[in-house]
Amino acid sequence: IIGHGSHIVSNYEWMDGKFVIYSIVNFVFNSNGGDFEKKGVPPLAYVAKLFIHESAIRLRLYPILVHNPTTFWQPRPATEEQFDELLNRCCPVEESEPFQTENKGYLEFML
Repeated sequence: IIGHGSHIVSNYEWMDGKFVIYSIVNFVFNSNGGDFEKKGVPPLAYVAKLFIHESAIRLRLYPILVHNPTTFWQPRPATEEQFDELLNRCCPVEESEPFQTENKGYLEFML
């Protein structure tokens, strides 16, 4: 389950054997920044990409910057520092996560 539209990246978890991402944000329309400052989170979103194979499904989450005053309504890839801030402040990756690609600029999960 992949949620979107809340303007703030939310955490993810396994629920009843299903992977749930509560919000990857609104990357098409971005934000003027107020929601990010109010919540104290970085102005980032995720682009989700599914890899569907006969034997497995993988999900990659690519972080992007979605702060209109900075991007002028053109989302762009997040820097490594911005991605680290996102993971540390609102979406920490647990040791028990199914799979995480470190230092590659994205998170990856086996579903």
